[in-house]
Amino acid sequence: MNYKFRSTCLSCKKKKLKKIIDLGNHSFADRFIPKKKLNLKDPKYPLILDLCTHCKFIQSRTITNPKNRYIEVDYSYTSSNSIYAKNHWTELANDLEKRIDLKNKKIIEIGSNDGFLSHLLKKKGAKVLGLDASDFMVKISKKKINAIHCIFSNKESKKIKKKFGQADIIIANNVLNHSDKPLDFLKGIYNLLKKDALFIFEQPNFTIGLLSLKFTTNMFLILLQETLNLY
Repeated sequence: MNYKFRSTCLSCKKKKLKKIIDLGNHSFADRFIPKKKLNLKDPKYPLILDLCTHCKFIQSRTITNPKNRYIEVDYSYTSSNSIYAKNHWTELANDLEKRIDLKNKKIIEIGSNDGFLSHLLKKKGAKVLGLDASDFMVKISKKKINAIHCIFSNKESKKIKKKFGQADIIIANNVLNHSDKPLDFLKGIYNLLKKDALFIFEQPNFTIGLLSLKFTTNMFLILLQETLNLY
């Protein structure tokens, strides 16, 4: 297993990290070893959440290599396999069309998965480019949209800018929260946006997840108590 522990906050860079929950060792989410690779040991990593007591940013303590998650084994989750996801992205595309004339608008979707949302926007007249960290997902999405395999960063944004130009809209759903360098990620976004362009992103709300009791009751009470003790 190749990983390191984070010592400084992802947001403010202060060394003010405080553990608020430890769920033990876990494999990557959405990772399933195929039959042809059953000899490949499925690695497990410490799933620890830290809270920065300076800026209140919540983050994973363990730093892993994104190539191990997205490339070593084909990423399994696809938007098209979930009725809930398809309805959600269809609603987003329709709502966006009501607000903006999408015809000939340049749209970049970071974390485009199998291209479901980008394809909807393409059918509405937009010029779309999908980006995904999974080469497997890019191969699937290329049947419907123009797509590039990359782990997004400011450096990658410069390459994309040369080929595609700047975007009228950039979409990143449930992606920014996976970045190990969120500030660099945002620099890349800024580099690719036209003046007065739109950046749409979606990510989980920690408080909602906590209060929804998605943890077991005992774990929820421990997490709540430890979080309250920090204030």
